[in-house]
Amino acid sequence: MTAAVPVVWVVAGRETAESWVTALRTQGCAAGALVWAEARMTPPTALPEADLVLFTSRRAALALPEGAGADRPAACVGAGTASAARARGFDVVLVGEAGGSDLAARILAERPEARQVLFLCGQDARREAPDALRAGGVAVESLPVYAMEPAPDFGMHVARSPEPAAVVLGSPRAADALAEALQAVDRTLPEDAVVVVLGAVTAERATERFGRYVARASSTDADGLAGAVRAALDRSQA
Repeated sequence: MTAAVPVVWVVAGRETAESWVTALRTQGCAAGALVWAEARMTPPTALPEADLVLFTSRRAALALPEGAGADRPAACVGAGTASAARARGFDVVLVGEAGGSDLAARILAERPEARQVLFLCGQDARREAPDALRAGGVAVESLPVYAMEPAPDFGMHVARSPEPAAVVLGSPRAADALAEALQAVDRTLPEDAVVVVLGAVTAERATERFGRYVARASSTDADGLAGAVRAALDRSQA
């Protein structure tokens, strides 16, 4: 008998969700994007001076016009974010693959000259990286360059999507949005559904919201995440 193709919900912003869905389909999953919010870009007219620019999301780089980087040194979470930053003219000197906290630790260890960091981010960005840098004595200026606005049709897609074997959550706000949408449409996740996230804060939020074990992907790139989902599914079916 042929094994059923596992259904995977990917709950994230549009660009992230579409990238992850593509990678998951190469792993043999029936992945679908459940876009909980759309990005509204708010690029600044000029960037403040800093020793280093920090990006923890690809979307923050994409919010900037071409050439905005002007060869400024930058540190990025994930290869996709690094590629977007380079496309905007930044000189990417550090790329972290294990989340914002790990990248902050590398900045403190490998770029001690970076005493003033500009954090280009979303309006409600996670704070792990800037908080870790500040704890290490670095001055950090946060500059939001985009905002996530809830997608009005998210609840409808949650109601109509087939039962998932796994759910991927792109952020703590994605976890909140899914939990609230499920409640609104009187639906729950299957008891055996695997939840996979990136980062400790999202894992904590997902555990609170869904009351189950949450697997954390060790890599922030799409292929690494897809591999983590496939491994979590294999473990759950063993």
